[in-house]
Amino acid sequence: ADLESEARRLAALGVKELLLIGQDTTGYGTDLPGKPTLADLLATLDRVEGLAWIRVQYTYPRLWSDRLIETWASATRIVPYVDIPLQHIAPDPLRRMARGMSAKDTRALIRRIRQGIPGVALRTNFIVGFPGETEAEFEELCAYVEEEAFDHLVVFAYEREPETPSFAMEGRVPVKTRRSRRSRLLALQQRVSRERLSRRVGETVSVMVDGPARTGRDDRSLWAARTSGQAFEVDGGVLLEAERSEPGALVSARITGASAEAKTFRYSGGPEAPADTALSVAVPSLEPVVRARGPRVPLTNLQLVTMVSNAAFEHGLEGAPLPRGTRVILAPGGEHPLNFVAEHSMLRELSRRGVTAMVRRSPIPDDSVVTFANEGDPILEYQLASARVTYLRLRGWLPGRVKIERQALVEARLTLRETHRATVLWSGDAVYNLVDAFPRSQVPLVEDARYEGLKTDVPGRTVDKVLEPVIVVAIVAGLIALFFQNRP
Repeated sequence: ADLESEARRLAALGVKELLLIGQDTTGYGTDLPGKPTLADLLATLDRVEGLAWIRVQYTYPRLWSDRLIETWASATRIVPYVDIPLQHIAPDPLRRMARGMSAKDTRALIRRIRQGIPGVALRTNFIVGFPGETEAEFEELCAYVEEEAFDHLVVFAYEREPETPSFAMEGRVPVKTRRSRRSRLLALQQRVSRERLSRRVGETVSVMVDGPARTGRDDRSLWAARTSGQAFEVDGGVLLEAERSEPGALVSARITGASAEAKTFRYSGGPEAPADTALSVAVPSLEPVVRARGPRVPLTNLQLVTMVSNAAFEHGLEGAPLPRGTRVILAPGGEHPLNFVAEHSMLRELSRRGVTAMVRRSPIPDDSVVTFANEGDPILEYQLASARVTYLRLRGWLPGRVKIERQALVEARLTLRETHRATVLWSGDAVYNLVDAFPRSQVPLVEDARYEGLKTDVPGRTVDKVLEPVIVVAIVAGLIALFFQNRP
């Protein structure tokens, strides 16, 4: 009932697409009285007038049922889009990952979904380089990806993390091999996608407009849009040519060309998030990052800033008067190239506190708040002042053992204010600073060309620091020589 009323409230505000997202959306209802299922929820939400699309993300393979497939297929608003992380297809890796489904059952489930939901778009994740994965098992995965021709595919190179069952597993795959397998599988998927997309040229499809496209040129007749088989911000998109349109509009479009390359345009009001979802790929490895001996592979500068941002906003929101069940409008207080990192951290912390947030990705002019705000919901603004990485100094002298220290700093100002007035209800600072160290030789691995603001000069050795160990060695050698010279 709560979710249904929330859906009706959002529809009344003009929301056209509703996203159901959870760690495992197919597990919905297992902790509720009467044990309602995801199929029950979808049937209820499908009756909400005003919504155009309802999209479900992150469904667990083991909990799919025939009834869920039938409900999905018969609904008028549930889009034919299934996000289902399979992780692998070879029997032994699936068993070691404790996925709870055999390779045979996994293949059969995908066939049932394709047969039961006409025109379904499939999105999945795979992990390569999991402990014990052989070259033959990887090749089996590649063959399956080519066979199924998934619409969207994310590939993770396994990262070893403490306090996980896989941490102590034998048969570790070298880092170089893991990365190579990830690159090979992504290259295969790109070829498969290119062939699949080229066959759609000439089709007429229904697309939802997200907003004016940002293409790098002044052309107001181009719009960023998506088909029902493309999720907002995580999948590809459609570059729509139209003299007029508006966000949320559903229009028909004829496909005149296709590309399997990374997206080169974004809706104008959105954050500058990485087109290849590098941030989302990084998230699972962010938590236990700083260890006594340091990570085997250093975090990228973006990953490190994201982790520091999480800590900054966790501390910054500690004193905010936001009890569980509160609703807020989350918005930036100004433009910043890394606002999407701050938004990610804010949503993460608000979710942990049980606070519901309506997200706005551009600053809110005082005279436009009333047009979209729900009466009584306060505005929580974050003004990102600094989000940077600085290389501090070099440590060590042995060849190949020199480490570089870097500092990640995130500073922001938080303000909670009333919706229709400028009255400030609360304000606070979100600040966190972290220094880590990693091998100097791996500097190219941590820098990202897309984020020039997260690059900094690598410090060199000063003359004094170079001479210092030479002088020490000379003094020690002189004392030893003097000792032997004075011996009788």
